[in-house]
Amino acid sequence: FQMVHLTDTKLGIIITFTSAMIPFCVFTIRNFVLSVPVEMDEAAVIDGAGPLALFFGIIIPLLKPILVTCFILQFMGVWSDFLTPLYLSSKSKMFPMTMAVYQFFGKNTNYWNYIFADIVLTCVPVLIVYMLGQKYIVSGMTSGAVKE
Repeated sequence: FQMVHLTDTKLGIIITFTSAMIPFCVFTIRNFVLSVPVEMDEAAVIDGAGPLALFFGIIIPLLKPILVTCFILQFMGVWSDFLTPLYLSSKSKMFPMTMAVYQFFGKNTNYWNYIFADIVLTCVPVLIVYMLGQKYIVSGMTSGAVKE
């Protein structure tokens, strides 16, 4: 990252997290796609669906639960990561919100009111993302070839 001048940049952190998370998502989505019956695709083609209609009308709605599940798991992993931004950036303005707690501990004093407020504010986005995607996680676990 130093050779291409990506240290202390948001792009460097984004590239690091993206490259670390892609293998899990590819593995998970691939295994989910293998479990989808081919007969659904064949039935859509027999009914006259073209490639785009097949993809956007059949495949994407079936993949929605696994895509949302991957997003939520990766979001929570990236959001709660402490060490990666600490290693990749030396500027405190590049630190994510979860590392702000680290800034409130001083040599002689600790600002507990700021620490607890930051912890609450750090938990809120994760709770919101989970609440919005909860129905997709549940439907992803129970979905089969039955379309809702």
